[in-house]
Order: sequence, then C-alpha cells, then structure tokens
Amino acid sequence: MKRISPAVRKLLFLFAILIISCFLEGMANFIVLILLCLALIPVSCSLDKEEREYNEWMDDMIRKQDERKNKE
Repeated sequence: MKRISPAVRKLLFLFAILIISCFLEGMANFIVLILLCLALIPVSCSLDKEEREYNEWMDDMIRKQDERKNKE
C-alpha cells in the first residue's frame, strides 16, 4: 500500500475546509477563503521540494544504471 505524503494530506485537509466553507455565508466565507489561499503557499512549497527530491533521486538512479551499462 502506497503512503500518502504529508503535503497531499495537507491538500486534502484544505479541500475539506473548502467544502465546509461552501456552507458559510457572508464575511465568514470570505475570511475562510483568504486563510485557505494563505495556507496553500507553504503546501505548494513542500510539494515543490518533494518533486525536486524525487527528480534528484531518479537522476541518480539513471546515472547509476548508465554507469553499469558502460562497464559491460
């Protein structure tokens, strides 16, 4: 079973808050939407970090595989 990354968990949590905010009216809805937008900034940074780490790992794996092929 594949684990869900912390950034994806945060996105799911923010999505749940967004759905709840649909039932709010007036200023409460506006405030929740502003807070959601501000909360997305660190989540997007962590998703970007995870993507960079994955790409670095994949580049290392490809480089190792190429080195093995060149030795043969």
